[in-house]
Amino acid sequence: MISKDEVLAWKADAQRTLERAQQLSSRANDSLQKASQLLNKQLLAKVNEATTQIDAAKLKNNQIQALVEDVKRNTTEYIQKYRQSIDKELMPELTRLDQVLNLLEEVEVPEFIILSEKRAVHHLSDFVSWEELDLLRANISIHQENCTKFFLLLLEKTTELGKKLHSGSVKHANTVKLYDSQVAEVTLLMNEAVNGTPPKNRSNLIHNIFKENNSLEIELASVLKMLTNHYDQCCVAAQWDTTADEENLQVLREDSLELSSVLREMKAIQDIIENNYARADQFVEQRMPAINQVLYQCQKWMQWCTTFTNQEIMECLLLFLKCKEITLRSSFDNIGKNEDELENKVNIMAGYPGRSPVQEYTEVVQQLCHHYEQFKMVYEAEYLAELHHEQFEYPRQFLKQLDDHLNVQLFNFGQEERERRRAWLEKYGEFIPRQFYLPGETNQPQVVQVLSDGLEEVESDTSKENERLLLNLIKTFRVK
Repeated sequence: MISKDEVLAWKADAQRTLERAQQLSSRANDSLQKASQLLNKQLLAKVNEATTQIDAAKLKNNQIQALVEDVKRNTTEYIQKYRQSIDKELMPELTRLDQVLNLLEEVEVPEFIILSEKRAVHHLSDFVSWEELDLLRANISIHQENCTKFFLLLLEKTTELGKKLHSGSVKHANTVKLYDSQVAEVTLLMNEAVNGTPPKNRSNLIHNIFKENNSLEIELASVLKMLTNHYDQCCVAAQWDTTADEENLQVLREDSLELSSVLREMKAIQDIIENNYARADQFVEQRMPAINQVLYQCQKWMQWCTTFTNQEIMECLLLFLKCKEITLRSSFDNIGKNEDELENKVNIMAGYPGRSPVQEYTEVVQQLCHHYEQFKMVYEAEYLAELHHEQFEYPRQFLKQLDDHLNVQLFNFGQEERERRRAWLEKYGEFIPRQFYLPGETNQPQVVQVLSDGLEEVESDTSKENERLLLNLIKTFRVK
C-alpha cells in the first residue's frame, strides 16, 4: 500500500525535476533564439547585403566598361574620320595643285608680252602668288601638326584610361571571385534553409540546424508539458486518500521512477541545441570575414568608380572636346566670319554636318587648282590667239581700212567735189561780183595729217620677230 509520505516525496521530486527542466528549457530556448538571431537575422542580413552590393558592383563595372569603350570608340572614329578627310579630300587636291604648278613651270611666256621685269625667259609659274601659296601650305601644315599632337595625347590618355580601368577591374574581379567562392554558397544555403528547400545531393548545415532545432523545440515543449502534467498529478494525489485509487497511484509511481531518464533526455536536447548554436556560431565566424571583406571591397570599388568617372573619364572627355576644338580651328577663322559660318562650327561640335577646316582648306585648294588650270588653258587656247589678233591681225586690218579710205574712198570723194566746184564756177562764176565770197576750189576739206594710236607693235622693228614667236607658241599649243 502506497503511503502519504511516498506521494509527498513524488511531489517534491516532480517539483525539483520540473524546476530543473525549466532551467534547461530556458537555456535551450536562449540557444534557439541566439541561433535564430545569428542565422535568420545577422547572417541573412549580411548575405543579402553582400548580394545586393555585388550586383550593384557588377552593374557599375558594366556601366564603366561601356562608358570607357564609348570614349575609346568615339575617339578612334573621330581621329579616323579626320585622317580620312585629310587623305581622301585634302591631300589629293594638294597633289593636283602641285601638278598644275609643275605644268605652269613648263609653259614659256615671250618677253614682248610682259609689261615689267623684262628678262630672257619667263614661265607661267612666274606669275603665281607663291607667297600666298606658301602661307596656305604653312597654315595647313600647322593645322595638321596641332591636330596630330592632340590626337597622340588623346590616344595616350584613352590608352591610360583603359589600363587604369583594367587595374580597377582586376580588383573587382577578385571581389567577385571571393563572393562566388565564399559568399554565394552561403547565400544558397540560406535560401534553402529559409525557404525550407531540402538540399540536393549535398549537405546543408544551416538547413540541418534549422530542421533539428525546430524538432527539438517541439520535443522540448512536449517534455516540459509532460513534466508539468506529472507535477500537477502529484499535487492532486497529495490530496487523495491513498487507499482510494491504488491503480492511479501505481501509474504515478512508475512515472516518478522515469523522471531521471526524462531529465537526462531534457539535458540531451539542451546539449544538442547548444551544440547547434555552437555549430552555427562557428559557421558564421568562418564565413563572416569573407562577407565583410566583400562588402568592404564593394564599397571601395563603388568609391573608385565614382572617382574614376569624375576625374579620369571626365578629364578624357574634356581633352576630347579640346581636341575637337583644335581640329575646328583654321587660318580662316578670323577672315570674313559671319553668323552662318560660326553656326556651322557649332553644328560640327554638336555632331551636325558643317564645314570643317579640312573642308575649308580643301575648297580653297580646289579653287586654286581651278584658277591655275583655267589660267593655263586660257593662256594657251585663248590669250595668245587674242593677243595675236589685237596686236597684229586687227592693226593690219585697221591700216588696210585706213589706206582704202584715204587713198580710194576719200580721194574719190574729194575728186568728185573738185570736179563739181569747177563745173559750177564755169557755169555761174561770171555772174558773181568780186566782192562776194566766191565758191570754188579754195578751202576744200582735205586730210593733212593722220594720227593713229595702238599700232606700235605692228609698226615696231621687232614686229615680224615677235609675231613669229607668237605664232610658233600658238602652233605648239595647238599641236598638244
